[in-house]
Amino acid sequence: MSETLGKNTDNSPEGDSAQGSSPEVTSMEPQKKTRDERIVDGQEKVAALKNKAKEGLGRVWKGLKDSFYIGVSRGSELPGQVAEGAGRAKEKIGNTLSEAKNKAAELFAGGREFILQKASEARTRKEERQKARQERKEARAKAKEQRELDRQKYNEAREQDKADNEADKSTIDSNKETVKNSKQEQKEAAAKLEEAEKIRQDAEEKAKKAAAEYDAAKKAFETDQANEKLRLEAAKKRGLAEAAAAGLKLAELNVSEQKSKIDSVEEEIDKAKSEIDKAKEAMKERAEKARERKNARRQARREALGDKWESAKDKLARVAGKGANWMMNLGRRAVAGAGRAVGRAARAVANKLDPVEANSESSNGK
Repeated sequence: MSETLGKNTDNSPEGDSAQGSSPEVTSMEPQKKTRDERIVDGQEKVAALKNKAKEGLGRVWKGLKDSFYIGVSRGSELPGQVAEGAGRAKEKIGNTLSEAKNKAAELFAGGREFILQKASEARTRKEERQKARQERKEARAKAKEQRELDRQKYNEAREQDKADNEADKSTIDSNKETVKNSKQEQKEAAAKLEEAEKIRQDAEEKAKKAAAEYDAAKKAFETDQANEKLRLEAAKKRGLAEAAAAGLKLAELNVSEQKSKIDSVEEEIDKAKSEIDKAKEAMKERAEKARERKNARRQARREALGDKWESAKDKLARVAGKGANWMMNLGRRAVAGAGRAVGRAARAVANKLDPVEANSESSNGK
């Protein structure tokens, strides 16, 4: 009877359920779940542990009862061994029940430890998520602040470029006006120079002629110094020669003055042209730097958006549901249409101004 009880006890379901449930519980792999899902999952696992413990105890108890009844049945066949077999069966039942309770307590303890471990891991993951979320939040705030600073600098630089371009355009316009006026002044000075040169040439001929007449009168007086008439004639010729020389000197000064004026105007023109070139070069460099800033800003935006970045042309084409170059083609068609409309309007105006020509064209067309 004891062998039967021992055999039935060893083969009871309690051992299998107790031994098989522990690896199943401890070998579960942690998965990424939400807090609510973790709570539900933990509740389910605790309920499963309770059910397994109850089932194990039920199976053990049933096995013990079956063993007890079998032992009683066999013991009835052997008089005098019933009490002894019943005592051993009761002792065996008590031991098995204690083992089952201990196993159940162990399962509950393991489940509780598992739950506590999972809860600790969940808290750790939550703290890590909160930390990562805070870091991302701070990084986004810092990136946003940097973008605001970059945008502010970009706008300030653009406004400064606009002001500088306006100043350069004003400089270019004023210097163009200076060049225009200086060229007109230079043209007038050239005409005056030409007139002064003619006057100088006439004065030079007169001076030469007067000097020659003075030399002749002087020589005639020297041959007859007692002749008062020759003396007076020589004095007169000397005065005329001096006056002609003075006229020549004045004409030469006028020519020199006009030449100096032309040279001065030429310098003003060169200076104005230099200022124009300088302003244009500054505008060109400014435009190049603006393009570099724009490309850098676009590249930074592209890196920030990653795969979400989309060019303005592609975005416009996507919204319109057209090809990428449809706007350019639309512009070409608009320009071509406008050109044809302007041509028709010009021909209509020309026909109104010259009806004879219009009639001849219509006749030729017929």
